[in-house]
Amino acid sequence: MVNGTRTFNGNGTGTMNANSLAVSSNGGSSNTFYGDFTYQLNSDLTITIWGGTSTSTNTQTQQVGLLANVPELRGRVSEDLSTIVVMHYEPQVEEIQTASGVTTGYRICTRGRTLTRLQRAQ
Repeated sequence: MVNGTRTFNGNGTGTMNANSLAVSSNGGSSNTFYGDFTYQLNSDLTITIWGGTSTSTNTQTQQVGLLANVPELRGRVSEDLSTIVVMHYEPQVEEIQTASGVTTGYRICTRGRTLTRLQRAQ
């Protein structure tokens, strides 16, 4: 489960901050993460978001790591510009790295997100 915010700067760039909770047969983990992203909003209200690399901190161990090779999110913006629904169209292998860039693992992941506007820029 992921909860967080994405700030769209209006110029094709933005930032995101979030918290995640994962449960598996090995136990669970909780992370906070942040990063920059770029996006393209088209005249037909379709949108593509490219995530780049995000920095993650495990809230139990305080270990810092990176998540790289996250696939683009594609979707649509509502007519009133208040909601964005995006998803990965195909699962992709993501790379998990230490803060210094050493790969420690891989995972196959796919995401779907519903984003709602909290505040309109002035």
